[in-house]
Amino acid sequence: MELDLRSYAAGAVTVLAVMALPSFARHFFYLLTPQIEEIAIQQRWDLVILNIIGFLLFLLPLQYRRKADWKHLGIYSAFIVSLFIEMYGVPLAVFLSAPTLASAIPEPDYMLTFEVLNQSFGLSSWMVFGVIVTVTGMLLVAVGWYTIYRNRDGLVTSGIYRYSRHPQYLGIILIALGWFIGWPTPLTVLILPVLVYVYVQTAKEEEQEVMDEIGEEEYRDYMEDTPFLI
Repeated sequence: MELDLRSYAAGAVTVLAVMALPSFARHFFYLLTPQIEEIAIQQRWDLVILNIIGFLLFLLPLQYRRKADWKHLGIYSAFIVSLFIEMYGVPLAVFLSAPTLASAIPEPDYMLTFEVLNQSFGLSSWMVFGVIVTVTGMLLVAVGWYTIYRNRDGLVTSGIYRYSRHPQYLGIILIALGWFIGWPTPLTVLILPVLVYVYVQTAKEEEQEVMDEIGEEEYRDYMEDTPFLI
């Protein structure tokens, strides 16, 4: 029954995603047209540095559970650096794509406007949705880290680990996905699938390490009761 509910939920999400594709495509291509220069925040390297440092800090809790893995450190860092340079530094995608794209896509309506560090921000519906996904990912990383910290001995299967075997890796993927939804660029289009693949493979490698440490039978029982990511 539980598996059926997950299947139905996955099907519903797939249908909604397909229905939303035209709207997201307009959002994506608007960010590539010369029009974006009218609303883009440029040359704010303080915002670039603050955001890069802040979101790289979310890698630190992962190292509590697993020794530093430069493969997943590097791909997440590349995603974050390229994203915020595009958002607040130099919109490289605009300079590359502007000669081939027309400027006929209407500017999005902003659901939310606010000011931070003497800079005005406007969030469209896709940007707001991206923020929600990103915050969800941040909470998963934080709660996962806290659960591991409180239960440092043996296999952790309580709390959030009852619902996902890798909530922290899922959180990192959601952080990247949320930012991609809010501000997609050609470079992040290329990096995001690689990031997801790397973290899925890292999770699988970690599971093998855990089975070697605590015994395969105990971990197999946990795998039968708890989804891999969600």
